[in-house]
Amino acid sequence: MLKFDEKNQIESVAGALALRSKIEQIVDEICARGYDEIYYLGIGGTYASGLQVVTHIREMSAIPVYVENAAEYITRGNRRINEKTVVVFSSETGSTQEMIEAVRRIKEVGATIIGFVDDETAELAKMVDYEIAYPKNEQI
Repeated sequence: MLKFDEKNQIESVAGALALRSKIEQIVDEICARGYDEIYYLGIGGTYASGLQVVTHIREMSAIPVYVENAAEYITRGNRRINEKTVVVFSSETGSTQEMIEAVRRIKEVGATIIGFVDDETAELAKMVDYEIAYPKNEQI
């Protein structure tokens, strides 16, 4: 592959995988509080990734899990998303306007938001309840 740097890729994935204990701590905290369902929020490629994640979760678990398109949420809302909902998203830039607006509205209903954002200084990273960042690995 052109411009493929194997060493850099291995280091990048290892760094992302090192976040596992932090992620498990977040999940344990949310489980202890309780939740009703999980939504994966996305737009474009992150929406497509959410579809894959939800398919896998449904194969392995009875947890109620769904995918929500950020632009559609802005347009029509989703009455099922509430204070007992966990919303997960990933973003490389943390600046996609549809995601920012959807997360803003989701915060208003009190859902718990977990954001995998490459740039921990980005607007989206600052809006979440739990932020997980590692460069080039927002789709952990």
